[in-house]
Amino acid sequence: MHERPSASTLRDAEGCATLSQVVGDRCFDVAAAHAHSLSAIGVTWGIGSRDELSSAGADVIVDDPSELKVAVSDLMPGGRPGAR
Repeated sequence: MHERPSASTLRDAEGCATLSQVVGDRCFDVAAAHAHSLSAIGVTWGIGSRDELSSAGADVIVDDPSELKVAVSDLMPGGRPGAR
């Protein structure tokens, strides 16, 4: 079982929100990210489903760990969505 990010960790990240992202597998992860103005990357290899992550408003949803690096890059300032 992994730990959820603490409120203090997210507060500390707010100063560099354009460089910070939350990767999670549940709607709660997406909500926490957006509550602190962070991008949310949903991953479907955990407990949550693609539908749950989509309904929660994940900025990007990835189905395989190999896609994560591109998703992170796409959400960075100056990122090129879909570039590999």
